[in-house]
Amino acid sequence: VHQEMMKELGSNSNTQKAPVVSLFKWTMRIAAGLFLVILTSAVYLYFTVSGNGIYESKYADYTISNTRSVEIVSPIVKAYKAKDYAKLIELSQFFNSTNPENTFLTGMAYLQTNQPAEAIKSLEFLLAQKELGFKEDAEYYLALAYIKVNNPKSALVLFKKINSDKLHPYHDKVSSWDIRKLELVQWKQ
Repeated sequence: VHQEMMKELGSNSNTQKAPVVSLFKWTMRIAAGLFLVILTSAVYLYFTVSGNGIYESKYADYTISNTRSVEIVSPIVKAYKAKDYAKLIELSQFFNSTNPENTFLTGMAYLQTNQPAEAIKSLEFLLAQKELGFKEDAEYYLALAYIKVNNPKSALVLFKKINSDKLHPYHDKVSSWDIRKLELVQWKQ
């Protein structure tokens, strides 16, 4: 019976064989496609990432919170709220430079008037003081000032510090992707 069945099956030429598709061949095609996508993305990123682009995407005006108490507001704070940055810079020469708020706002005024080198001086001075007021704000905006003067190495140190500290108020503004882009800017120099 078995031999007869085998003869019938062997003589039946109408059966078709399923095409054998090489798994290796398809895997290599997919890998090559992914490689091209990654390579294209890397080349695009290399040519489009810049310090100015990072600065523009990360910079946001600093806003002074309003308090309900009847406290005396310094002329520097008034000038900052009025966005009169030139007046603020002028006033800062006559007021107490050890006041953290005045020093920070002076640095911010320099950033607003496109004087990042002067902003760096004010913000570094603030961070060197023992008082902790505005420390986190100064770190973030100092990093941006470093980026603006094309010093990604110094900015990278601050960005890494901010990113690693989950309690830092600017932690959410500095992602690992921002750090990678800044490393690329540094590498391009």
